[in-house]
Amino acid sequence: MEALHQSEEAVALPGLTGLAVNPRAGIQRAADLRGRRIGVTPGTSSQLALDVVLAEGGLEPSDVRALPGQPRELMAALEAGDLDGASLWVPNLLLATGPGKAQLLASQVYAEMSMLAGMRPRIEAKRMAARRFLRSLLRAEAMIRRRPQLVESSLRPRFPQLDQAQLATIISHSRFELGLSNLLLSTLRQEGAWLEQRGEPRADRVRFRDVLAPSILEELSPEAVTLLSPPERPLR
Repeated sequence: MEALHQSEEAVALPGLTGLAVNPRAGIQRAADLRGRRIGVTPGTSSQLALDVVLAEGGLEPSDVRALPGQPRELMAALEAGDLDGASLWVPNLLLATGPGKAQLLASQVYAEMSMLAGMRPRIEAKRMAARRFLRSLLRAEAMIRRRPQLVESSLRPRFPQLDQAQLATIISHSRFELGLSNLLLSTLRQEGAWLEQRGEPRADRVRFRDVLAPSILEELSPEAVTLLSPPERPLR
């Protein structure tokens, strides 16, 4: 298995992951999902988000009737009353919820992370290009710190379907930072364990610490790499 280079690009804080639930279904908390018809997009963060919300309510995936579909299909079925809830991701989660629409049942513990990934041999072969790319992201991060209004002006053309309040929700629940942290490492481990519990086959046992390749980012911004160093092995 080839190693990946991964770095944390943005973190969506709790409140942007969850379910859109039919307001007539009487679902007020995660425990109320038992026996309900919940739409989910298999093999995506939609399935992970559903499992997280169920766990927060003390439920198992088998406690709900999971119905597969793509986000737009799930949103239409929810609006038609054919689903009690749907596990969606932003921006669809915000488009489906709000006044006169579905209610948001948000996870209180789960935060999504965006990642950069690539095959290690290719990154090493194009190391200068990788440096330029990461440097541009670091400059963008610094510019946003100086002029935070640039976040909204940059995202507005990307999400024309969102109104002002919805876009403000995304911005207020997000942190735009570049780095390699122990939070990222913990997230990879937890999601790897979740995939195994879901029965996903894995050919090799992966040490996620070995998957991370911090050297280029360390050269550009040492303070952006906060991974704990593995303990040194005693001499024999």
